[in-house]
Amino acid sequence: MAVAYILGGFAIAATILSTLRFQHWWVRVCDFPRIHITALGVVAITLWLAAGGTSRDSRPDAAFGAALAFALALQLWRILPFTPLWPKEVHKATDASAPVIAMVVSNVQMENRNIEALTDFIEAQEFDLVLLLECDDWWVQQLTHNLVDYPHSVLHPRDDTYGMALYSKLELVQPHVRFISGDESPSIHTGVRLKNGDLFRFHGLHPPPPVPKYSDKSVDRDAELMVVGRELTQDVLPCIVAGDINDVAWSRTTRLFCSVSGLLDPRVGRGPMPTFPVNFSLLRFPLDQVFLSAEFRLIDFGRGPDIASDHFPVFVKVSYEPTLASEQEPEVADAEAEADELAAAAEGA
Repeated sequence: MAVAYILGGFAIAATILSTLRFQHWWVRVCDFPRIHITALGVVAITLWLAAGGTSRDSRPDAAFGAALAFALALQLWRILPFTPLWPKEVHKATDASAPVIAMVVSNVQMENRNIEALTDFIEAQEFDLVLLLECDDWWVQQLTHNLVDYPHSVLHPRDDTYGMALYSKLELVQPHVRFISGDESPSIHTGVRLKNGDLFRFHGLHPPPPVPKYSDKSVDRDAELMVVGRELTQDVLPCIVAGDINDVAWSRTTRLFCSVSGLLDPRVGRGPMPTFPVNFSLLRFPLDQVFLSAEFRLIDFGRGPDIASDHFPVFVKVSYEPTLASEQEPEVADAEAEADELAAAAEGA
């Protein structure tokens, strides 16, 4: 019974913390291991029931059982959308003649020097857009030499793990680098012209994680997502947002971003597809994200191979079918006030 109380108490405490809106790292980190917390809670309630928890006529036992059941219900409610049990948010492609965009997002890990693993994967898949994160000067030099089939690029190398590089076979229109939430977190923004002449907007993000090494709070990360999300509501063009978001797909911030921006998450209804860390399979989280506006439909979506980084690449292949956008319109919540509050942190920086 003691083990049940210890595991269950941890699950209950972590669940309570995850509901709080404080931006301190030790609160926000509770968003990440929801699957793990759920597993601990299942073990705890199983042990509690096996020890006769329901047969004990005591208020503490009853309170513990009720609190643990509530915690499990809340955790399941958050993670169920990222399982095949939930309806798919991004529908499968239907028009074989529609323009197709294939892209990959990969955090290369700056200290990694095994460029062949990455370039072999890119060449085999023939992506149209390649967004790479944590690129320093060495990575940019090597990539530019190897990715000769990508005539368009936005290059912003840095030696602090926040460098970025975008390579494209499609024409880039007015590409630029922005610093939305401080000088340490660049992002790439550009128009992309499809082969049929239509234009869509692409945003590549890599906000800082809420961990003490980088930031004691999630302010910068949350602000960057909210600023981009609010701007998308004023943009008439279809768009794709991608990057190492340093947040899990089921967190309140990510869900708020989708609600404000109106973008769709291809993970919903398909599975969590965790991408980090590579070397600890039982402790992985879906940090590398791709979000799509309703004009895009899914052909393929998956996780790439181990490229000697601490992140797996994420790749997506979509078709551009704007006439069917109304069939997969997202549920937009009334969350403007909260989004404005979070975005104000960036505007005041």
